[in-house]
Amino acid sequence: VRADLTGWVRMIENSDTIYRITRSHGRVTYRQHEINSARRLRRWRVLTPQEVRGRSNPLTRHPKLALCNFMEDTRRLRDFAREYGFDGVDWSFTRGNLPGSRQEAARLVDTISGLSPLEVRYHCFLENTDLGHSDEREAVRATAVFRSVCELVSAVGGEILTVHIGVGRESTADLSWEKTVERLGELVEFGGSLGIRGCLENLAWGWTSRPQLFEKILRKTGCWGTLDIGHAQVCPSVKSRAYCIEDFVAPHPDRWSPNVSPAAR
Repeated sequence: VRADLTGWVRMIENSDTIYRITRSHGRVTYRQHEINSARRLRRWRVLTPQEVRGRSNPLTRHPKLALCNFMEDTRRLRDFAREYGFDGVDWSFTRGNLPGSRQEAARLVDTISGLSPLEVRYHCFLENTDLGHSDEREAVRATAVFRSVCELVSAVGGEILTVHIGVGRESTADLSWEKTVERLGELVEFGGSLGIRGCLENLAWGWTSRPQLFEKILRKTGCWGTLDIGHAQVCPSVKSRAYCIEDFVAPHPDRWSPNVSPAAR
């Protein structure tokens, strides 16, 4: 991808054809270039809208680029995303920006709604907030927090919510594996009742950094996956070459969200 002030270009090679996507000032053009055996362009044509929407066209399967909510002014964030060709916003909830009352929740719903027509997906970066904490009081508190986030995401029409296990911790000593699997499964079921797909992101350390355990959690909880490629590259399982990045995805290829990141981050 080449990005600049005027737009972006994406090249996708497929046998003897190069597909080129050009975006400039909000307008997208799709071109199909034929090439000869010397890899030189022979001719090109602009694809019709029907061809662009066709399932066999690799252009319709390109990853979506999402912008984090790093600006407090959502109108400015929306305009920035549209100007530079982003497809959507990856909205992160933290302990610092979660609403503390119904009034704050209503204001946040209005704020996020202002990002339309961009697609918005949601990400819980809630440090030291674990469903499987060995202290039952902490586990109950975490469950209440995650359920409130699910309700908030549902209120704004969201469909994808990514969570973590052990984020903000240096070890899993205070976490219970059995309780984590049980409570995460319950959260996935609760989110599903609200039309939300629960996704689990792999971290650079801990249970979700190990492909064999990550697979087991997805299988036992019904979670989908969010692949953080950077985390996967630096985790001990991959750095030691015992596993490769594909091993996070391969056991359950149908359990990954199909566009951003799969949710791939």
